[in-house]
Amino acid sequence: MSIGDGHSKMADEYIDLLTGSLRVAFPSLSLKDAWGLSWGGLQFTSFYKTKLSDGERAEIEDINEQHKKSTSSSKRRGVFCE
Repeated sequence: MSIGDGHSKMADEYIDLLTGSLRVAFPSLSLKDAWGLSWGGLQFTSFYKTKLSDGERAEIEDINEQHKKSTSSSKRRGVFCE
């Protein structure tokens, strides 16, 4: 599956902006978590595979999993609306 150019542009040009915006909106969110969440949804872009190391991709996947409401509450991070 290939994601269109819009997602590649997001991955290439907007990760830092997204990371900063998340930190403004959620001041208690760590820089690492904001960065990982910014990459969420971009895992099928070419930039995800070429710009990031295997370790970074694993870290991003772990961060995104921890912030899902469906994740077990013992492993979940963040605050969710009820």
